[in-house]
Amino acid sequence: SMSRAEGLPGHGVYSIIPQSDGSVLLATDDGIASYQDGTLACCEGDRVSVLWGSCVFDGRSFFGLDRREGAAPRIAVSSSSSEIEIVELDSQANAVGMSITAMTADPEGRLWCGGRALYTWDGGTARCEVAPEDMGQVRAMCFRDDLGEVWGASDTGLFRCRPGQFDYFDGPQSIQGMVVDGDGTLWATGQDGNLYRGTEVGFEVVSSAGVPLWRGVGVDGEGRIWVGSYGFGLLCYDATRVMVPVVAPGMQSFRTNAVVALDQELWASAGSDTVHSPDVGLRGGPHPLDSRAAMLGWTP
Repeated sequence: SMSRAEGLPGHGVYSIIPQSDGSVLLATDDGIASYQDGTLACCEGDRVSVLWGSCVFDGRSFFGLDRREGAAPRIAVSSSSSEIEIVELDSQANAVGMSITAMTADPEGRLWCGGRALYTWDGGTARCEVAPEDMGQVRAMCFRDDLGEVWGASDTGLFRCRPGQFDYFDGPQSIQGMVVDGDGTLWATGQDGNLYRGTEVGFEVVSSAGVPLWRGVGVDGEGRIWVGSYGFGLLCYDATRVMVPVVAPGMQSFRTNAVVALDQELWASAGSDTVHSPDVGLRGGPHPLDSRAAMLGWTP
């Protein structure tokens, strides 16, 4: 596991993005670090406070930034594992002091950035799609290739949008995290303890539990859904049931902020601790429930 004592620039990792060169970017509340071959190095540029929103598009990594008093909403852009560029999205008075907490990209090259407003950015110009007075804080967003739409969850409800078009729709109000798997299926985690799957018109419950799920959610190469909880560690859904893998034991009492599952690697962050498990048996299947985990009450 890694923490500030091992060289992380901040106390909490909120986003984790693997890079094409084999390194992994770890975005914290006080800067972004690159990890490769057992070595941590802080990226060049401003020390930024990153929140949950992040995505990868066109070979670059994008991170949503926490609010700064008197400053426009901002994102951080990395085209390498060592340098960070800051982009301001909106200088209007009603946007000053806004955090960006969710991000996704569409096939047309637009980056969607959500905070208390919704923006698109084409690499040069930012456009406000939904004004601050018309939107609550955005918690999660994903682009759905099957529908050609961005779907998201905010404090004021679930929404779907395209450039120039925005609608709220009915559904669970507790969604905290979203991810799209290799087949294009949208998955979502709810603070009500439910794991949801996207349909053409909304969400359906796939599995339920008595513990709240949080922002971290990822899909491995075999289609298993790795989800982070609020206070109960890391869980894994294998299409039949949710299990607690015997990895990251130090995470069990923290909320899980970010989860990334690669072919045979798992990265997860919770509180002030980030865990890298280079061999968690992803190809062989998750570990069965232990006696402590049986208290969680998950049902397939």
